Amino acid sequence: MTLDSALYLQYDKNTKERSYGIRGEYAYLPTNWMAISINGEWQARGKVHHQTKTYHQSVGTKITFSF
Repeated sequence: MTLDSALYLQYDKNTKERSYGIRGEYAYLPTNWMAISINGEWQARGKVHHQTKTYHQSVGTKITFSF
């Protein structure tokens, strides 16, 4: 099994928008050619000089096969 996580901060100088959040993924490998994983993300986004922010959350699953 594997666990992958990240904290991030992004800034777009053209739109002057910043975002920050956290990503995570947990993967279970039942065989050496298949992985089953659950992933999620939380993000806050908004203009630098405004107090208004939007929040996004996502959760997903995937199955990966290696050949």
